[in-house]
Amino acid sequence: MLKKILLITITGLCSQMVSAQVDWNRSTQQNTNTSNNRTDNSSTESTGFDKSRVFIGGGIDLGLGSLGGDISSWSFGLSPIIGYSVSERFDFGGGLNINYYSYKDSRYSEEVKSTYLNMGLLGFGRFYPFQSLFIQAQPELNWIKRNEKYTSSNGTTDKNSLTTTVPSFLVGVGYGSRDIGSSGFYTTIMFDLLNEPYSPYRSFTGGKLPIFKVGFMYYLGRK
Repeated sequence: MLKKILLITITGLCSQMVSAQVDWNRSTQQNTNTSNNRTDNSSTESTGFDKSRVFIGGGIDLGLGSLGGDISSWSFGLSPIIGYSVSERFDFGGGLNINYYSYKDSRYSEEVKSTYLNMGLLGFGRFYPFQSLFIQAQPELNWIKRNEKYTSSNGTTDKNSLTTTVPSFLVGVGYGSRDIGSSGFYTTIMFDLLNEPYSPYRSFTGGKLPIFKVGFMYYLGRK
């Protein structure tokens, strides 16, 4: 019975997605035809840079975690961006990346406290195969400052620090609402494809971490 319900649900979702895609393609084609007609009727109409397709915005990252009270962490991040919607299917742009991460592990006789601060530059490209679904690629270059403090059971401490520059290449998918010339919002999940040991997107044990972001877009030349 559960399998039947799941199959019906998946079929319904696929049907709605296909229907939405057909409507979007039809609307896009109508907009293209309208644009072509305007071009034919007015030889002075501009077909170059369109300010209404420029957007600003960014994402916010917040994270809290714990494991049995012995492991705790929290993080905060900002990623302001500026971009341009080339068409209904393509966006590109760039921005900044600012993140802070704190980690504490007191499972063993030696307590470990670590903090990360990373700042960097990013570029991104998005492709929309469906109206509300996009694929994103995002190269980054991050400056990283890491501090670690080890406190033993007898009270002695040892400190380490590291400063380095690390490249990353994030790839993932996103979902949201986007109205060119107006505004929009999005959520994304991405992974770092590179294997840099000091990547801000790797765990302390070396595993790759998923990157979740929630953000917004605001077009400068609003309708």
